[in-house]
Amino acid sequence: MERYSYSQFGTSATKKLAFERAKIIHKKLIEQGISPSRLQVVGKTDLPPGIETKQPSWLMRCVVVEAFSEDKN
Repeated sequence: MERYSYSQFGTSATKKLAFERAKIIHKKLIEQGISPSRLQVVGKTDLPPGIETKQPSWLMRCVVVEAFSEDKN
């Protein structure tokens, strides 16, 4: 799970905010019954995939959930 909070300056405060927001989503998913071992949390300050700076700013603040699997071979 990646939480984006875009900042053109990428300050440490913005990075911390993105991570804190990601942790809130993480907590809510656990409260809904998802095992914490199935979640990875990342906070990012770059643009979300497919979003450009000319688009509305609300699109730059989002959560991206990606499925992944660990190869156990």
